[in-house]
Amino acid sequence: MICLNLLKRRRRWNLIKKNLEIELQKIIEEARLLAEAYDARKSLEEALSQAENKTSVLITEKEDVQDSKAASEMEVEKMREEIAIQTSRDEEIAEIKEKNLHKHPIQW
Repeated sequence: MICLNLLKRRRRWNLIKKNLEIELQKIIEEARLLAEAYDARKSLEEALSQAENKTSVLITEKEDVQDSKAASEMEVEKMREEIAIQTSRDEEIAEIKEKNLHKHPIQW
């Protein structure tokens, strides 16, 4: 009878041990999955940070291009005005020369 009780206890302990081992394996697997999720999150955070930095650089470059474009447009407008002034002067000079030729024709 004592042997039978010991055998029953042993079986119960073995069953408890097996259940605890199963639970331990579940906990280990859950910890592994959590570690993978943590690593994936860290990787995504790093990628997001890099994307934000690149976006910031692109915005700065865009602003620089826009500033350069505005400066170039102002320079082009200034050159157009100078060309218009010079063209007007050239036309005035041509008119004066034409008038002078009519007043004092060149004789050969």
